[in-house]
Amino acid sequence: MPPKKILIDFSHNEEVETIPDFIFKEDYEFENLEEGPITLDDLVDYDLLFIGNPQLDESSNAGFFTKQEIVDIKKFVARGNGILVTSGAGGDQDFKRATGSPRVLFGVTGVTRFWNGVLQDKKHSIIAPDNIIIQNFDPHLITRGLKELVFAGATFLDVSEDAEPLIYTDDETNFKYASDGEVDNVGTVPVLAIAEFMHGRAATVGCSKVFIDDADVGFEAKDNKKLIRNLFSWLLFEEEEEKEE
Repeated sequence: MPPKKILIDFSHNEEVETIPDFIFKEDYEFENLEEGPITLDDLVDYDLLFIGNPQLDESSNAGFFTKQEIVDIKKFVARGNGILVTSGAGGDQDFKRATGSPRVLFGVTGVTRFWNGVLQDKKHSIIAPDNIIIQNFDPHLITRGLKELVFAGATFLDVSEDAEPLIYTDDETNFKYASDGEVDNVGTVPVLAIAEFMHGRAATVGCSKVFIDDADVGFEAKDNKKLIRNLFSWLLFEEEEEKEE
């Protein structure tokens, strides 16, 4: 089989700087898109688009998605490809879809809001309350073999009926709102959701630090590495390929 090709977007001030490709057993090729906008011509040779925690700047419109970008991303996924979107503390900063915030991808991902703040759990955490331990999983190929994850600097997601939440926080989880610093209990909320759009697949994760090289909270922590492998495998339809062999 030819190698799977993943395009990492950097044109929307993404926080995730790289993907640790050495953790994959499969033969993947990673390339970066340094300048936008994202176009269908940019995507045509790839199997997966990765958007790792885009950062928004209202004063310059940096990081916002254009209407044409969304059209082209929809066409890309609809044709049978994948998209992986991650977020983190601050979420989409409460910017509305009309401004082109990450919420505008909801037609593909089913995620309608990335909450502006950070999840905390003093009881189920490591080192600091912001580094929460995740133990609640619905059965799926993405959650196969997972026992515990560490989500550091994470937010939670609002999803539509088109999305399927798979991973949740504990019922004692709190959320510190960025707007006023208030901390409230939010309980069991989704931090990872998936969707199928036409012939393609989408996954959204409320944490981006799982991709950093940190033994305590990054891809080496708990089952974070396994989660990354499972995500890419599902988004790239590798289980379908195994059936055909």
